[in-house]
Amino acid sequence: MIEKVGLVNKGLEDMIPMAWTIYANWENAGQPLDGNMSAKFAQEFKKTFSRNDIRIHFMGLWDSVNSVGTLRDQSFPYTTRSSNVDHIRHAVSIDERRSRMKQQLFNSNDSDSDSSCSTCETTSTYNSDSSLKSISDLILSLIGRTRTQHKVRREPQQKNDLVQVFFPGNHGNIGGGWESNDGNQLLSNVSLRWMLAQAIKFKVVFKLGAIGTFATTFPSYLGLLSYHHDVLALMQHYPDQLRATGVVGKYPYLPKAPICRFDGRGSTTMFESLFWWALELLPISYKIEDRYGERKRVVSPNLGESRILPEDCILHWSVFYRLHYVSDYNPTNLPPDIGEKFFQSLSQLKLFNFNTIRDYSEGLTIDKIKQDWSSQIWKVIPDELSAILEENPHL
Repeated sequence: MIEKVGLVNKGLEDMIPMAWTIYANWENAGQPLDGNMSAKFAQEFKKTFSRNDIRIHFMGLWDSVNSVGTLRDQSFPYTTRSSNVDHIRHAVSIDERRSRMKQQLFNSNDSDSDSSCSTCETTSTYNSDSSLKSISDLILSLIGRTRTQHKVRREPQQKNDLVQVFFPGNHGNIGGGWESNDGNQLLSNVSLRWMLAQAIKFKVVFKLGAIGTFATTFPSYLGLLSYHHDVLALMQHYPDQLRATGVVGKYPYLPKAPICRFDGRGSTTMFESLFWWALELLPISYKIEDRYGERKRVVSPNLGESRILPEDCILHWSVFYRLHYVSDYNPTNLPPDIGEKFFQSLSQLKLFNFNTIRDYSEGLTIDKIKQDWSSQIWKVIPDELSAILEENPHL
């Protein structure tokens, strides 16, 4: 929205609702660049009421999803590309299964093109209202509505620094929203600690002492061992409780054997779960991204299928440690080259010897990760935020 209609000048805060209306009209028109009244309105509004082009220094995202509709997919236009953000960090869920919660990955700004226009893409719109108001509308759209094709011109893009990392857990386990488990801990604290470390790296300023207090209150390893969830799980699950092991040191609750930490649908009611399952069973239009990063629209029941992870995805270190310590964490959509992903993730951490990680990653399998309790690698829990606090204890 800032990219299209700008950031209104000081004293013009009352214009924000109008800015949103103009932006929404432009989006509903198919996001045209020119030749459309909605685009002209957006351009004139930005020129008249907004500040000069605003650059965003750092943007942190937690599991951005590609739909804001329930029955019809409606994506925001700048959720995949942005030319006014310098540094983008995106924490993405591995385990979310709902079709209305498919990941919306950012793309690099190397825009692909077609043969007729180097900055155009073809979009399809229904000859209908902007949203489906009933199941009958949905059925009609699937069997009888015609589509019109039109060109939408892409705006020139600038390079930005983009890192997207995949974390264990469902949508709420990444961005928060679940109730805390024993010890007042949350799995979402793992992605939060990573994001805070990234923000500090790019000079984002926090209240003095706030980062240290958070890091002490919510240790990395307790977040790692917190419950994970699945809204589509209908059966109740009863995870193990964390117990002190009697070991004095940094990790007094680190288990010596695998434990169960899957809390199923957690505090989600059965009615809510059945509602989400109803959407899984309907042949609803949604977007998926294959392992090669190509996005395509699918009109079929999702049936609770797991997300597809890109082949070049970056797995956070917590994925491997959760596989090791949590017996009922068994994602089925991890890429096959688990050893390469392990090396890519842990070799960047100063906590480990580079050669040790390289040797351990050779021929590594998920079975070995789960069964090997002798390696010292699993006895030390990585943490990007603690590493920063060692260098900057005043934070």
